[in-house]
Amino acid sequence: MQVRATIVGWKIENDNDYHIVIADPGNPGETMIAEPPSSACSGACSSGYGALFQSARQAFVACMGDPPAQFGYRNTTIVAVITGVPMFDVLHGQTGVAPNGIEIHPVISVTFESGC
Repeated sequence: MQVRATIVGWKIENDNDYHIVIADPGNPGETMIAEPPSSACSGACSSGYGALFQSARQAFVACMGDPPAQFGYRNTTIVAVITGVPMFDVLHGQTGVAPNGIEIHPVISVTFESGC
């Protein structure tokens, strides 16, 4: 799955995944979550894609700095193309969750078009 989106905000989660809320550039009220997992996670490491996860995480940090522990909204407009695997998560009150719970998790690559 690949989407072009604006970055709404982000945080680091307790499992060390980055929780990134993205929005449709044409309709900022439509949001979903994208998560590049920690490459130190046993499941991520054993997948063989740890280097891609780490590269995506490094790209986010290079653009936006270190993620906060509490969700922080972006004050600048960042547009990115995010590629990853679609996954339906259980709805449990996540910030920015899509109505049907779909996420991009794991994110395997990101390219920034503007705002960095």
